[in-house]
Amino acid sequence: MINLYVINGCPFCQKAELLLKSLKINVNKKVVKDNEKFKYKKQNKMNTFPQIFLVKEKKKYKIGGFDELEYLISIVEIKKKFKFNYQLLSFFEKQI
Repeated sequence: MINLYVINGCPFCQKAELLLKSLKINVNKKVVKDNEKFKYKKQNKMNTFPQIFLVKEKKKYKIGGFDELEYLISIVEIKKKFKFNYQLLSFFEKQI
């Protein structure tokens, strides 16, 4: 499940929601009120919205904002396209 924290009127929040829906990913969307913004910025150590997290087996993994979501999807698409395996990716991750 993806937790998606958004604010009303935010174009990047809308893009993130549409992108996740287009991929048929289940989203738990929370609209953050103006008086709650600071609380979520501090709690999640992020200054912008959307704030996107993967929640799996009671653990919360920070994805980031819309840009990071797009990068993550691109990485997965490249991995699939070229059939890179995790050992190869892990090797280069350690080198870079």
